[in-house]
Amino acid sequence: REIFKSIVNNNFFKSKINRAIFFTLGTLAYIGYIYINISQFYIFNSSDDIRLAKQLVSSFVNVTIITSGLIYLFIDITFNLSSRSLFLLKCLPFSLKEISIAKVTFKLFLSMLIYEVIIIVALPLFTLTHMSVIQFVEIFIIIHLIMVDCFLVLEIIVHRLLMKYIPNILGYTIYTCSIISFCVLYFVHLRFKIDIWVYHSSYHINFMLFILLIASIIMLFGSIVTLYLSSESDTSYKMKNYLNIRLSIDRTVFNVIFLAIIRQKKLVYIFFLTILASVLGLIYFGWTQSLQIFYFLYPSMLVVGIFYASSTYKVRKFFNLYRISIMKEFMYLVISQIVLVLPMALLPMIVDLPMNYIYIGFMVITLTIISGFIFPAFESSINESTSSLLTFFIVIMISFLLSKPQYLFLVFLMILGTEFVCIYRERKEIFNENS
Repeated sequence: REIFKSIVNNNFFKSKINRAIFFTLGTLAYIGYIYINISQFYIFNSSDDIRLAKQLVSSFVNVTIITSGLIYLFIDITFNLSSRSLFLLKCLPFSLKEISIAKVTFKLFLSMLIYEVIIIVALPLFTLTHMSVIQFVEIFIIIHLIMVDCFLVLEIIVHRLLMKYIPNILGYTIYTCSIISFCVLYFVHLRFKIDIWVYHSSYHINFMLFILLIASIIMLFGSIVTLYLSSESDTSYKMKNYLNIRLSIDRTVFNVIFLAIIRQKKLVYIFFLTILASVLGLIYFGWTQSLQIFYFLYPSMLVVGIFYASSTYKVRKFFNLYRISIMKEFMYLVISQIVLVLPMALLPMIVDLPMNYIYIGFMVITLTIISGFIFPAFESSINESTSSLLTFFIVIMISFLLSKPQYLFLVFLMILGTEFVCIYRERKEIFNENS
């Protein structure tokens, strides 16, 4: 309940009937979606279909391995227990093994939610080939088992081996570099070799599915046993979220608002990962492709807008005292967003890059700021992940409008208007609390 505090406290979810209806409808919708796609499958009828199906299965397994690593990295970076949760964990009579296993289980639950969304998007690809319902069910089970296996193996390597013997900062640096490097190497080289080998192999797809299923089950049991035996300690700790940065640009409103965004340690982490991916792109592809990778990954750094509401939570009650009006806060916040998006506007002048992607960067930071007001990070440890995922899905939906520029201006007005309303409501709530 502490972790899902902001969700549980929502008026809609306070009712048990509403919660039951919501989860029942969600489950039925998911099962219905799976059934609709299953009903499109048929039995193989040619050797070409068999080879295409084998290659599709191989590609999906490879993508699952890559995606699992990135999902684990995302959850491990964004999910942090609040001070209250840490206090309860340390005070209540739970063993360190119970605490450690509970944390892993919850992180795995979050990872599965993200992966299910990816499955929903990618599932229609299997209708491109003719396969039986039994084969599809086997594939569906296998890719989920592989995802869980990858998560548990990374958890063992990172938190049971690496972080146990190496200091936190150095350990995080090593494992983030390793995961990103492995994912890039696997995506660029290994997966194509595996797909080609599977396509030309003489093994029947049923035999391949059987081997994958048995191997993934064995790895699952091995990972669970290893994780259980190694869960003798808990590495939970309170991380400092802010960097000690001072700016002499403006010692008034802009300084407060701009620093509230850029003083986040996670900005440094994401910037480092972006630079790492760009350097790997430079090594494998060249200078132009490296700049393109940096350009397309740059919006990921702008998710730090999530923390604006939390960063200014304790000082916002003094804004009226210092004559910082709602409109002034909004205008300086928009200026700060433009400053952060400015590097994206400069790169197309150096390399041939699409200018429309700059709109996505601005939408990302604006939507994350809005999400930060709706799901404050200081209220619950799950809000940060929730805001990031919510922003990701909204940006995907809005990105379809890039092909219709006539709607972009209206979308920008709606987003900025929503941001202003969030600031207005937050300031009014603080005013009512103090009055």
